[in-house]
Amino acid sequence: MDTRQLPARCAICSSPGAFLWAKGEQRVYKCLACGFRFAHPVPDLPLRDDFSHARVILDSPDHFRSEYNRFLARVESMTVVGKLLDIGCNIGLSLVVAQERGWAPLGIELSLEAAQYGREKFGIEIIETPLEEAGLSEGEFDAVVMYHTLEHVLHPLQMLSDVARVLKPGGVLYISVPNSGGISSFLLREKWEWVSQEHVSYFDRGSLRLALEKVGLVPMIITSCLGARVAKAKPRWEAQFIDRISNVLCLSISLESWSKKLPALHRFNAAAE
Repeated sequence: MDTRQLPARCAICSSPGAFLWAKGEQRVYKCLACGFRFAHPVPDLPLRDDFSHARVILDSPDHFRSEYNRFLARVESMTVVGKLLDIGCNIGLSLVVAQERGWAPLGIELSLEAAQYGREKFGIEIIETPLEEAGLSEGEFDAVVMYHTLEHVLHPLQMLSDVARVLKPGGVLYISVPNSGGISSFLLREKWEWVSQEHVSYFDRGSLRLALEKVGLVPMIITSCLGARVAKAKPRWEAQFIDRISNVLCLSISLESWSKKLPALHRFNAAAE
């Protein structure tokens, strides 16, 4: 069946979507129930393997190292340091940082050139097999990282379900995605900087929370902070104030979330309540 002839349906809750905007061949719809924004029909594009994303990381390694250390520190405050899976790890600099912090990391990267570069440059383990085909064991990982990966995924709920399966009880999933519920997205629409033919899933805070909860994960933190707390030149009180305001007003162009997989007993009790 040609999916291009099907009506626009939300990949999170299956509700119908209303046309939002178009850019080139991409048409984006907003779910009338949960607010999830998605491309429909999905452009038939080949996987980008031109190393462009890798060059962004290689041009600013200190920035990305700082980012990885920042979000991993919070992961470590929520679970034990053990096995870590990074889905969409690109050249694997995140895996290098995780290894330096005591993790046993594994990366998944579908760009053959980026994966090969990471293995040869850093000597780390990166596989080029999609998560659903990788044969990873249930409950194998203490943490999973998806740093600007989920927006590229056509079926995000299935991806998150696979992630929940490989997480240990008590394990943590970290996600960073473009914030389609932010002020910049609202004002700029199709001119927003995160709009791309590669991006087929656009989350706001509510739709990200719903997706996580549907696969049995518990969102502990979902934030849209500007990151003023890491600016050393700012007084602590000022940075905290800026971050609180930016989170309330959803000013950041990105959303971040840290979610836990609770033990089966706790999930059962929560469902009963």
